[in-house]
Amino acid sequence: EGTEMDKVAKIVDYVQLMTYDMRNGFTKQSGHHASLGLSKGDTTNTSTRGIAEMFHQAGVPFEKMVVGAAFYGRRFDGVPNVNNGLLQSAETAAMGGGSYGMLTEEFLQAGGFTRYWDEDAEAHYLWNGSSLITYESPEAIRRKCLYVKEKGMLGVMYWEHSCDPTKELLTVMHEILNG
Repeated sequence: EGTEMDKVAKIVDYVQLMTYDMRNGFTKQSGHHASLGLSKGDTTNTSTRGIAEMFHQAGVPFEKMVVGAAFYGRRFDGVPNVNNGLLQSAETAAMGGGSYGMLTEEFLQAGGFTRYWDEDAEAHYLWNGSSLITYESPEAIRRKCLYVKEKGMLGVMYWEHSCDPTKELLTVMHEILNG
């Protein structure tokens, strides 16, 4: 709002959409920070699809869009044990949830976390009864990249390279976008 994106789109080669940190250090409602879609009941319209459509309706052609992917998570603590932690009022804002490389089986076991898939948001998250960690998994990245191809978008950017030491997420991006 307030930006004439149709005019901007005519003079730039691309528009990078930071479709991550949609829930961040100022957000106390638990939920996904980089999802492709919205969780059932989420009224924020902060999803990759929602943001891309908003920019498209404002005059940015899909072929000039670059969407974002996150190689790290966001963590909410003090979350009520309702709806597996999704869309609940948390005691803390969405602080750093660690790198993708940190989300090992040992980490999950030590924290008592269970991995969940939110079909509506097309995103994984971790829940242990009081803490929720939102992150992008290989499946979420795969679906985001397929969306980029389906819409004819320019590509995907990500933050932050060192957070994917095994290159698992980067490999999925490469295979889908270049395959």
